[in-house]
Amino acid sequence: MSLLSHLRVSTLFFDMNSYYASVAQAEEPALMGRPVGVLALDDLLGVSLRMKARLEAAVWPGTKRGMIGHGQVLTGPNASPEGARLVTRRLLVKAAARLRREGYFARSLSISVKNGEKIEGRRRHSRDTTLCATQDTLFLLEVLAGLWAVLPPTPHHVAYTGAKTAFGRIPLREDFAE
Repeated sequence: MSLLSHLRVSTLFFDMNSYYASVAQAEEPALMGRPVGVLALDDLLGVSLRMKARLEAAVWPGTKRGMIGHGQVLTGPNASPEGARLVTRRLLVKAAARLRREGYFARSLSISVKNGEKIEGRRRHSRDTTLCATQDTLFLLEVLAGLWAVLPPTPHHVAYTGAKTAFGRIPLREDFAE
């Protein structure tokens, strides 16, 4: 006789991510209330892809954007301090254009650069700052130059391996209504 053949399902619990069946077993009280398996929503009979989407939309609220950012792995001539700086400027310009297109304002700016070797005990160096709400690319480029200036200097033989620019906490235009 298998272990599961004499179990009976007494309660069915549902949560937002998984569906658990809890069992009650007279001979094995230690198993009471413990999950015996996980079912995805579309594993249930009669739940198609569209039905799954409707059910999930009813349970989970829509997401709210909290950040716009771009990143790039640096190779070739861009894997130098000057190349990384220029790529970071280009990423900022792209992110700022997207920011305006979607109707958001930047409230903070964060840059992160990853080095091929450790500098000051770390490979990744980042700086960030808070801003007055803005969409102005030229102002953001000035702020970027200030952040870039305080990054630790790197030896010329150390290649940069990545650069990232991100805007954080981007409120909607209505958040600034007077």
